[in-house]
Amino acid sequence: MDERKIDFIVCVTESICCEECMRYISDLIIPDGYCIDVLTVFEAEGMTKGYNEAMQESDAKYKVYLREDTFLLNRNFIADILDIFQKNDRIGMLGVAGTDVLLDNGDFLKWNIGSIMAYDGRCIKDHFELRQTSAIYEKVEALEGTLIATQYDVPWREELMGWSFYSVSQSVEMKKQGYEVVVPYQENAWCYRDNAIINAEDYEKDHSQMQKLYPEYFPTKRMGGEVEKYRENGRMAEQMRELLTRYVEIHL
Repeated sequence: MDERKIDFIVCVTESICCEECMRYISDLIIPDGYCIDVLTVFEAEGMTKGYNEAMQESDAKYKVYLREDTFLLNRNFIADILDIFQKNDRIGMLGVAGTDVLLDNGDFLKWNIGSIMAYDGRCIKDHFELRQTSAIYEKVEALEGTLIATQYDVPWREELMGWSFYSVSQSVEMKKQGYEVVVPYQENAWCYRDNAIINAEDYEKDHSQMQKLYPEYFPTKRMGGEVEKYRENGRMAEQMRELLTRYVEIHL
């Protein structure tokens, strides 16, 4: 294991998004004595399978699992995460947003700690109203999956076949191994995500699988009305995105 290396791992479904993601990675400041590499996984069956594949190929101690539509704004990102990991060897992974409460029905739409800028169906530059940690970092129960950095390898649960809940599952798995999961202080948001609309059908399938994998954490079923409301919100957000794209194309 190379302790002076950081690998960025990206599952690729859209080459344009990935190319833009790479541009931001290439602009990062690399601390003296360290090196970076980017591992891309094409046509992965799911996020967890793609991440496992790349994790097994990587010889880097530090890994950054990054969604292809996420752009790193913090040029000192590498030094910042190294500082946190090297000061506390019990921290297994960190992310830019998380939650301090695991709801027993498994609903993880309400992230409440951290900082992230994203397009989420409401506006293009939404900073979200999350509570910023007052310390260097704060322990959380689960991370949001836009960006996940690790210093230890723990296998991803491939039973989650979709593109939702992988970060929640990995947070649980890390904590089972005795590691801490944290969100760092960010004076300014470390990253921008260009496509924060979750596919409702994908979400529901992985939500059901999560409850099967971790019944001790999520014993309560969600009400049917809550599920349908979420699906309708997702459909509306997709329609808004299509309209915005169309207006941009015709210069309105």
